[in-house]
Amino acid sequence: METISAYFVYIPGIIIFLVGSAQVRQWLFGRKNTVSALVKKCRRIVKKDQKDRAVFNYFEITAQSASGEMMSVKSPTEYAENQEIQILRGKNAQNVIAEKTERIFHPLAVMTGGALLILLALAENRGNPKAAMVYLCTIMLGAGFALLFHFIDLKNRNLSPISAKIIDIYVRQLSKETKIICGSRFSYYPVVEFLLNGKKNIRRLIVNSSRKDSFKQGASIMLYYDAQEKTVLEHKAEPAALIAGIALLAAGLLSAASLLSVLIFAQS
Repeated sequence: METISAYFVYIPGIIIFLVGSAQVRQWLFGRKNTVSALVKKCRRIVKKDQKDRAVFNYFEITAQSASGEMMSVKSPTEYAENQEIQILRGKNAQNVIAEKTERIFHPLAVMTGGALLILLALAENRGNPKAAMVYLCTIMLGAGFALLFHFIDLKNRNLSPISAKIIDIYVRQLSKETKIICGSRFSYYPVVEFLLNGKKNIRRLIVNSSRKDSFKQGASIMLYYDAQEKTVLEHKAEPAALIAGIALLAAGLLSAASLLSVLIFAQS
């Protein structure tokens, strides 16, 4: 049992490493295959079954790139005419909307953190507390630095607030009811409309909820525009990120100081 339980400590690191490596592949692929385009046509496609249930419910978008190339893409949400979007060229001409995600941790940092967690588990299983402490300190210092950098970066961007109106709720089904699972599970995403540089923009937000009544059509929600990067963010600099970053940095520095004192004492 002890041998089996020793392997379980590797699981968090392996999962984070695999998630990070997948994000790195997506990041590298997106850098090479993302094209800016203007929406020329947006048509809703609804197909229902015999019980009048929507089997397909999406928007067929025709967009034109700066080079004049016309591209077709399917999207779960609507976009306004002449709205600028990012299209990710997929394999076999399967284009998708490249929605920008607001990541606190860079994909390379996530993958590195997973690798450090695996090394931490390895050091613990081999009975090497000093090496384990080094890996733990590195993880805490790296995470703390990333949170602080994220907070300072958002703080220095001089973001302009934008008032957006919720015009629709996009429903994503996560699981269906079965004999084992009781009840279907859904996620609800607000779709908002706002003016940017005099043009109407529509986008589905990243924020979501498992509760149907979390977002109301017609309600207002605040977004933030970064004029330098020409991107719209859903969040400004949050004090929670600052507090968590300081706490992790402090814990990492204290752990490093403790380890250093142990090493000095062992040599004397």
